[in-house]
Amino acid sequence: MKIKSVMSAIVICMVCSKSYALAQKKATIGMTGVENTGAIYVHITPNPNSCLYSGVYFTQPAIIDKALSVALSAKMASKTVQINYDQPKGANTQCIGQAIYIE
Repeated sequence: MKIKSVMSAIVICMVCSKSYALAQKKATIGMTGVENTGAIYVHITPNPNSCLYSGVYFTQPAIIDKALSVALSAKMASKTVQINYDQPKGANTQCIGQAIYIE
């Protein structure tokens, strides 16, 4: 019974924790803007994992404005960023941004 409770707690912790498939640290922000779909495009160097067009797209409505603010702040301050993203279709395809941090 005790082992079952411990195993259940471990599974719950694993499911609740946020994890992103990939991360690019020390990235420099290049061209940044809004696509006609409403998504934010952030060009970064170096190109992580061969992202399509060398950039990351932020498409989640809850973070679009915030991601743009952080990206532009980093660009204006000449700071590098860490971008966490998913690339569900593999190399040379669109990278979907999940988080962005000024380093």
